[in-house]
Parts: sequence; C-alpha cells; structure tokens
Amino acid sequence: RSSSCADVNLSGPFNYGDDADLDILWESCSSWDFAACDELWLVSPVDSIYEECGATCAWYFEDGLHDCERELGELSDSSATFYGDDPQLDLIWDDCETGVLSACDDLYWMAPVGSDYESFGSTCGNLGEPTYGECVAPALNYGDDPYLDGIYDDCADGNLYACDELYQMSSFDSEYEAFGNSCGGLAIEEQWGSCAENLGD
Repeated sequence: RSSSCADVNLSGPFNYGDDADLDILWESCSSWDFAACDELWLVSPVDSIYEECGATCAWYFEDGLHDCERELGELSDSSATFYGDDPQLDLIWDDCETGVLSACDDLYWMAPVGSDYESFGSTCGNLGEPTYGECVAPALNYGDDPYLDGIYDDCADGNLYACDELYQMSSFDSEYEAFGNSCGGLAIEEQWGSCAENLGD
C-alpha cells in the first residue's frame, strides 16, 4: 500500500530521494510515526517537499503546520484487528458507519493490513465492494477539490514546482493531472512531473 507521502513527489531540489537521512524520516512519517513527522519538519530545508510532508503529518492534513505527535499521537496499534481493539480506530469506524465516507477512507489507510478495520473502511462501512481507500470519489476536474484548485492556480501562474506537485498529487487521467503534466499549458510534450527540471531557468 502506498503511503501518503510516497504518493507526492516533485522534480525540484529537496525532493524525496535527495537525502538518505531525510528519506528515512519521510518513510517513518508515512507509516504514521508522528514523532518522525515533527522531526522531519524541523530538520528539512525551508519550502522543500520534505518540510511539507512533515508539517502536514504525511498529508493527513491538507495544509498548514501541525504538531503531529500532539495532535494525532499513535493512530493505530499494529496488533489491532477487530472493533474494540483500538479506541482511536473505533472512533473513525463509528464515523464511517454513520455514512462519513471520508472517515471510511481514513480508516482504510490507517488500519493494520488484513484487519477488520481495514476491510470495513475499504467497503465504505460494508456498503459494497472494496474501494481500497476511494469511498470518496476522486477529484477529477477543476472545482472538485479546493486544495488541488489552489495548486492548479499556482501552476497556471507559472509556478513550475506547483505544476509538478499537481501532477503527482492528482488522480490518474484527471484534468488536474493533465494540466500539471503540461506545465500549465507551457509544454508541448508531456513532462511527467519534471516541469521545473526541464523548463525552469
């Protein structure tokens, strides 16, 4: 299963893969080690994707700076399997059961692999077939997701790093992905998340 941070990648400097020590913190943060997220934010270069990963607690929050360990603590016990094993996952389960589909997606991603928690989240509260974290329909077009809209706007204004971020963060075959891939319409050929590298000064 891909982690939140691992799904986000920019082609510019201070990217995942640029620094072995920061990569270790990134991977720990992506596995819901929130102390690692806080440390990643502290030691990362300013305005780097490393810093953003740490500040948002592996994109648990859409944006802003968060004290991940204080706000989230340990999201799940790796041995938790059934409802009742983990109080925090139980709360998310309850929200999912009442029809909060975003909670179902959160439950799927946070739960131990193979657990009842994971299965309940994946089926959107036993409403149907497994969705594997996509109970909430993916954002496809401009206007579907305010956060992606903001990155889209930055890309449209010529921020090539934003174009790369938009490409990496958006759903496959979406308008968001296509716009990022074209570097906001500046590129003749698809750039596959390398706008800043190939078109930057």
